[in-house]
Amino acid sequence: MLVWYIAKKIPRGIALILNFITIFLTIFLLIGCYNKSQDSTFLVRYQIDSKSALYPMIQSSFKDKATTTSLEKVKVRAGFMGICVDNVPTAYNLQGTQQTQICYPRKNLTSTNIYSDLSVKLYTVNSNSTSSGKAATLNVLQLGELTSVNVIHPYLLMGTIILTIIMFLCLIYVIIPGLPGHTFMSLFLLLLSPTLVLISGMSAIWTHIGIHAAHRLVPAASMGMVTVHTGRKAASMMWFGFAFLLIICMILYGQKLKQLRNGGIDEDSPSTNDILKNKTAPPYHNYYYSDSSSFGTKAIVTPIVALVVWLTGDFFHKFDERHRIKEDFYIIPYFLKSVFLYAWSVKRHKFQTWYIFTKQVETNPDGLSIRYTRPVRGKPGEYELESYTYSQTYEIVLRLSHILRNTYNVSPGDYIAIDCTNKPLFLFLWYSAWNIGAVPAFLNYNSVGEPLVHSLKISNISQVFIDPDAASPVLNSEELIKNSLPNIRLNYLDEESLLQTINDPLSPTFLQTEDIRSPSTAKDYEPSMLIYTSGTTGLPKSAIMSWRKCAVGTQLFGYVFHMNTDSIVFTAMPLFHSTAALLGVCAVLSQGGCIAISPKFSASNFWKQAYITEATHVQYVGEICRYLLHTPVSEYESLHNAKVAFGNGLRPDIWQQFRLRFNIEVIGEFYAATEAPFATTNYQRGTFGIGSCRNYGTVIQWFLSFQQVLVKMDPEDDSVVYRNEKGYCEKPKVNEPGEMMMRIFFPRKPETSFQGYLGNEKETKSKVVRNVFRNGDAWYRCGDLLREDEFGMWYFLDRMGDTFRWKSENVSTTEVEDQVSASNESIITQVVVVGIKVPGYEGRAGFAIIKLNQALANIPEMDIVNLLNNMLYHLKKSLPKYAMPLFVKFVDEIKMTDNHKISKKIYRDQRLPAGVDGTDQIYWLKNNYQEYAPLTQADWEDIEKQVVKL
Repeated sequence: MLVWYIAKKIPRGIALILNFITIFLTIFLLIGCYNKSQDSTFLVRYQIDSKSALYPMIQSSFKDKATTTSLEKVKVRAGFMGICVDNVPTAYNLQGTQQTQICYPRKNLTSTNIYSDLSVKLYTVNSNSTSSGKAATLNVLQLGELTSVNVIHPYLLMGTIILTIIMFLCLIYVIIPGLPGHTFMSLFLLLLSPTLVLISGMSAIWTHIGIHAAHRLVPAASMGMVTVHTGRKAASMMWFGFAFLLIICMILYGQKLKQLRNGGIDEDSPSTNDILKNKTAPPYHNYYYSDSSSFGTKAIVTPIVALVVWLTGDFFHKFDERHRIKEDFYIIPYFLKSVFLYAWSVKRHKFQTWYIFTKQVETNPDGLSIRYTRPVRGKPGEYELESYTYSQTYEIVLRLSHILRNTYNVSPGDYIAIDCTNKPLFLFLWYSAWNIGAVPAFLNYNSVGEPLVHSLKISNISQVFIDPDAASPVLNSEELIKNSLPNIRLNYLDEESLLQTINDPLSPTFLQTEDIRSPSTAKDYEPSMLIYTSGTTGLPKSAIMSWRKCAVGTQLFGYVFHMNTDSIVFTAMPLFHSTAALLGVCAVLSQGGCIAISPKFSASNFWKQAYITEATHVQYVGEICRYLLHTPVSEYESLHNAKVAFGNGLRPDIWQQFRLRFNIEVIGEFYAATEAPFATTNYQRGTFGIGSCRNYGTVIQWFLSFQQVLVKMDPEDDSVVYRNEKGYCEKPKVNEPGEMMMRIFFPRKPETSFQGYLGNEKETKSKVVRNVFRNGDAWYRCGDLLREDEFGMWYFLDRMGDTFRWKSENVSTTEVEDQVSASNESIITQVVVVGIKVPGYEGRAGFAIIKLNQALANIPEMDIVNLLNNMLYHLKKSLPKYAMPLFVKFVDEIKMTDNHKISKKIYRDQRLPAGVDGTDQIYWLKNNYQEYAPLTQADWEDIEKQVVKL
């Protein structure tokens, strides 16, 4: 896909493709014969000719020593950087093993044993009657060394590679629209390209002469004892590299001549303003993504790609399988482009996400931006589809902005709260605030009482805009709000009347001036919005979403998950959370696609809504995928168009099951925290990378290693990072758990990387750890345990608070949950595992909360006990003894947060033996882990007195 995407930027796009292929060919050529995997890319191959009259004498000379027998059959391949010797007899015991091939760097081969063993004494020439003469020797390895060191030099080829890489970067720069210095860079390319052609041509000619000189002269000089084969593959790669550079040079000069004929207009780099002024010109996005040149592009690119495949064999396939180069090459050019454009927007003080939206309005006015499945009143499970184009959304936002500015006096810099359920009105309020220059805060519409008041207080909220469907909690808390925060204005919206007004083309509009919306004093790490954490560990915290994260971060995220103008992302997640707001709405709108909103998550209607909205991508979070797997089969499972499911929290045990049942091609698992400065992603196909939350190619992995790292934990307390005798942290070993950390690039101003929580300095500082790997550095603590495998992929293990310690061992709740579920998947629908305190014992004991596929009232207690003991049989085979759940409770419903995350804090505070009110039925693992049984009061008293040992 990326090849066609770049190629469509004709003609410089084709030049970029040819440039990349040339880099690949020349590097592959340079390292030929340096190791065994590149032995086919040789320049010259030497071999003793078995048809020579002197061959029997040579053969007998090798038989003089048992270790050198049959060495006359070896073949020596000489390349630019190395020499390979193959057909070595296994009896030779090469390097102490029975290898038949070995490769060496091209110099200093005389110190190797095989060099001396390959020397053959042929005869003695007496110069006169009194001298004993001098022995002449034949050594095919010496011939290879002489060819590689003295005849064919790699230095011109190295220079070609370096200059070709420079040209590649320059071409990327001139293809990106809107960057400064295009004229200078184009002139530089005009100078660089003929220079490259000259150097590459000299290298090709020199190599050609050296190869053919060896082919003609060596057999004659050896009196027919040595045959010489030329490396046609290497020669072809050399000349094709030269030809591609020549084509690039011609393209660049042809473009320059065309530009001069057009009066100096560079047609390959149109500006948005020029296109908008010229109504007959195609839109900006159509120019770059048009398929009008598709046939010509494929006609050029296809034979080039086929040629590269033929020249390299299956090397690239194996190389990509290990290093994921294709995906890296897909991401890296866009990353460079995005960073350049974002840096330019920061310099011009137009980095706000509002301008990404207005750009899409200009370039894609008739494209879909929002779809909504509005429930039909009185008909459960029936929906009316609402759709809005970019131009319609823009006009609605301007009309609503007029109302907010003039009726409610919303001003630039104000913090306003949006208390709204999932519907288009949420987005209209959100983008209207951005237009005015206000900062929206997304309230959890289920918040009531003290958490609601706390959310408003810490965020300096001046007004709250309340959707009628979210009004009940606010009404119930209104007296508390007015007593605690008397200056806050509560605005209960009349949705029906408001929608009628903002959909009326005659209603007045308001567009904020750029100097007010984007003042020169604004910083890109300042808040674009506030999103509240779920509150599973206490009162909500208002996490700051910076403009940088909201703009360039979500753009990259959308591109990594292959969103484009044809994409429709369906989300049933609450818009007040970052998963839907940033990684759903902002990500897809930044790519010119459409966000499809469900009013709320419904497992039974999920695929129906995905079908109705024509979604290409669907979002998941938490346990949603497991919920969907437990629903009856629906006809919409096979009718929908979704090919990508992305989110976080999909467990490996149901990963493939979910993919296969719902016909999903790609699972896009990511790791992200609301307040985290970065996210990690895994765009996973097939079977490689299942369960991973970070999966990139080697290049990106290397780049990310400078900003994301796992840190070893203290073996005695997994909530504390381990520090060595020097006081520094260490990285864990492969597959060993570690806390994920993200670098803060300016330790003295951590807010530039990690903005933390508004109004909560203590919590913000607690997330920053210093002197991690050296004095003065600073890192953001994610508070989550992950592990890295041998391929560099990362896997989420646990929230650090969820991992508990028992019997001096760390227990992973995720691991125990997976095994409990696997013990009886047909009956057990959901499992939560936490650690709970037991009097008289250090650490926490395992406590499992299990939900079955039928109501508990309908299940006899004996059946439950049998179920537990059958589960125990499975657990004994899959878990260590210390990880066994010592206590178990069955429930009809597991408590969840509003974002479909499990409220584990509730279960960690479980009161034994029968709950706070004495009505909970708890089961325990008794008789030294031999059986589960109901926990009686007598049993509990024995545990407390430690008559019974856990």
